[in-house]
Amino acid sequence: MYTSAVLAEIIRAGVVSLPRGQSEAASALGLSYAKAMRYVILPQALRLMVPAMMSQLTTVIKDTSLVSTIGVFELVRQGRTIYTQFFNPIEVFLIIAVVYFVICFTLSQLSKRLEIGTPAEVRIKIEDIQLRDQVA
Repeated sequence: MYTSAVLAEIIRAGVVSLPRGQSEAASALGLSYAKAMRYVILPQALRLMVPAMMSQLTTVIKDTSLVSTIGVFELVRQGRTIYTQFFNPIEVFLIIAVVYFVICFTLSQLSKRLEIGTPAEVRIKIEDIQLRDQVA
């Protein structure tokens, strides 16, 4: 539920960060509210929302074990099996930590790459909204 609320706020911040002239231009073209959102507002806002959504996805992966291919319980259970047979728990848990690091590092690098195309003033506005909501 928490992640849903954060994602909803990211979407709201992305839509709010667009200039008001975008929705005015869509209505001047005779588009309904739904069509304006679908064809004009959301495509532009989605580009701005992707970095924050990737950041939230990375947080979800780090905070929970809801990864479809690699779950913490499966890794630890397999690790326990291995270190019970070979008596090397430090090496096994180090490998498990490296697997999670690689997943999170890859997602953060992807997020940074996607964020390069986002204008700086929009990034600042989205970050301000996220910080304000985290404080509240």
